[in-house]
Amino acid sequence: MSGSLVVSLGVSPGLRFEGSASMQVALEDHEAELEPATPHAIARGANRLLVGSEIVQFAQAQPVGEGVWELTGLLRGRGGNEIEALAGHVPGTLVTLLDDRLVELPATLALGVGSELAAIGSADPDPVVAPLENGGRTRRPLFPVQPRVHATPGGGLILTWTRRARGGWSWLDEVEQPLVEQAEAYEVGLGDPDKPHRLWATPAPHLQLAPAEIAALSLLHPGQSLWVRQKGSFALSAPLHLTHIPASS
Repeated sequence: MSGSLVVSLGVSPGLRFEGSASMQVALEDHEAELEPATPHAIARGANRLLVGSEIVQFAQAQPVGEGVWELTGLLRGRGGNEIEALAGHVPGTLVTLLDDRLVELPATLALGVGSELAAIGSADPDPVVAPLENGGRTRRPLFPVQPRVHATPGGGLILTWTRRARGGWSWLDEVEQPLVEQAEAYEVGLGDPDKPHRLWATPAPHLQLAPAEIAALSLLHPGQSLWVRQKGSFALSAPLHLTHIPASS
């Protein structure tokens, strides 16, 4: 089931259930029906929509007419899509209903940006062709969260963060999430992530910078951002901002 946004969907931090938030979608199939979901059902993954590159869940669905639905009570940024939730979406953004009717594709398929998939039923005269959306997204690590910065005597810094794992959506108490990568590795960078001034590699979710190093960076790169991203088996995560280099005093 697919369609598009009727009106823009604003930005959201994607941290809490937004009971008064709403969105309007126009479904291509005017006969299609959307159903409400209880909080328990939403917690189990019900009513998921792919809006652009963001996964959104909705609690209530009210038909407006001509295939248009008003969806109220939103959970934004699901499945590690906080960055997409913070960007928002313009009218006309494609919307796809996600459910459990998945078809596993062979790993040998070379799918990338611009790829298309064709499907045909036993009674269909012609195949239906659809572009591949978000190619390779499920193989990209989730960006780390919970940045913390501690000053050391003399002016050094200890940078720490919390990693997440692909497919590990539940935060389990007292249990470490499985890594889902061949090895745990991170890169901490300085400046523009596309053209960093410096890179540090670390196999653990923390990095200590000595006072002399911070002093040198303060002279050369005052105010520049320090960030971290996880190095996965197939791709790099999006960067998480940690702190700014202090100006030299």
